[in-house]
Amino acid sequence: MEANETHEFDIRKLLYELRKYAWLIIAITLTVSVAVIFWTLGQPKIYEATCTIEYDTSPAKPLGNQVEDVAEPVSNFWLTQEYYETQNRIIGSRQVAKRVVETLQLHKDNDFLGIDPKKLKKPISVDETADILTQKLNITPEKGTRIVYITIRDRKAKRATAIVNDIAEAYIKKT
Repeated sequence: MEANETHEFDIRKLLYELRKYAWLIIAITLTVSVAVIFWTLGQPKIYEATCTIEYDTSPAKPLGNQVEDVAEPVSNFWLTQEYYETQNRIIGSRQVAKRVVETLQLHKDNDFLGIDPKKLKKPISVDETADILTQKLNITPEKGTRIVYITIRDRKAKRATAIVNDIAEAYIKKT
């Protein structure tokens, strides 16, 4: 054998080897595909509801529009990023979540809580349910705007819609 001998790639030999094991390749592919299909069908459906809110940066004027704003430099706070971040945190706060939990009675909804009622030793509190709700909540501000999206994922479409709408209402009532 010479040192300069090169090995050539023979496509015919590769195809012959693949054809020899074709039944095994097809069987493995079908088995994996069927397993993935059954696993996917066994997963619970998750619905997503989204609500859009626009922040109003003009504060209420209880004395009317005729009153001059003497704190003009201070009122620029309403136009800052800190204001928007604060509002996002208020929406995602436990206080807002507790209002929604109490309104929709989510602390009594075992399906929302993901708990088997037979295994439940003591009732779940409103605070614990509010924590669960805040974990399911996603607040996404649209960059460069005063728009924010409130999103909830849940196993029931109607409940997801009710929750996201109640979060928006609870936020509006709070501000």
